[in-house]
Amino acid sequence: MTTTQNYHFKVGSINCVAICDGTEVVPIETVFKDAPAELVKKALLEGGYPTEESTVYFNCLFMQAGPQRILIDAGWGKGVGRRGGELPERLQEEGISPADIDTMILTHGDIDHIGGILTGDNQLAFPNAGYIMLKEAWDFWTNQALIARWPEFLTYFGRKVLPVMRERVKIVEGGGRVPARLSAHPGVRAPPRARGPGSHLVRRKSHPPGGHGRASHPDGAPRMALVRRFRF
Repeated sequence: MTTTQNYHFKVGSINCVAICDGTEVVPIETVFKDAPAELVKKALLEGGYPTEESTVYFNCLFMQAGPQRILIDAGWGKGVGRRGGELPERLQEEGISPADIDTMILTHGDIDHIGGILTGDNQLAFPNAGYIMLKEAWDFWTNQALIARWPEFLTYFGRKVLPVMRERVKIVEGGGRVPARLSAHPGVRAPPRARGPGSHLVRRKSHPPGGHGRASHPDGAPRMALVRRFRF
């Protein structure tokens, strides 16, 4: 999504809102790392885009599937070491409070994806949410030896937050079904609610390892896959 405005769309019976948590202007070479510079410049010129810098949009996705309110990733958040994301304010524009979110899918542990899990005073920003993460992603982000190979500014928040959240996170195998309802409180069974449309987490190549998308089945047939990163 390349807009800072909330973007509404539907997939079958699922109501979706793509929400921009913020933007950053970066040198173009940091975006297209795997393609020859001359090829990148030619493509950008032909498309009418700037050739020296690019605007990065940090997006999250809200989904209303029946009674289930799902948020995919938590954005930057606010507080020490965080950028000051706009997700809470953008949700409020839709009449959605953090307490309304009952399921949060965490694609991976970069700070722009999980920084918003905690408030500025280190309280849970989404107090009623249960969390889901793909096993491959969880295993990577809780393996200190592996994540030590990645830049610290990307991984320090994941190293800090994810281990202490273990009892709140449901680990799902690749292809596993997204539960219809999670409890935010360890050991407490969530109250029954109508089951929303089915969906599964799917593995994908990503940065860093373990990232995943979400395939939704609003009426029994696959309709959508959400991918968090693209590499060129």
